[in-house]
Amino acid sequence: MSDLLDKSAWARIDREEKRLGGEKSRPRQKLVTVQELLEASRAAS
Repeated sequence: MSDLLDKSAWARIDREEKRLGGEKSRPRQKLVTVQELLEASRAAS
């Protein structure tokens, strides 16, 4: 499996960061580890 990310994968990461931030009344909660980023990028839309 490739670890290269396309535009839609980055969009999924963006949505997940915003969702996590919303839980803490923040604009976003940044994902910082490679594992977190890859998991978010592969999540179902």
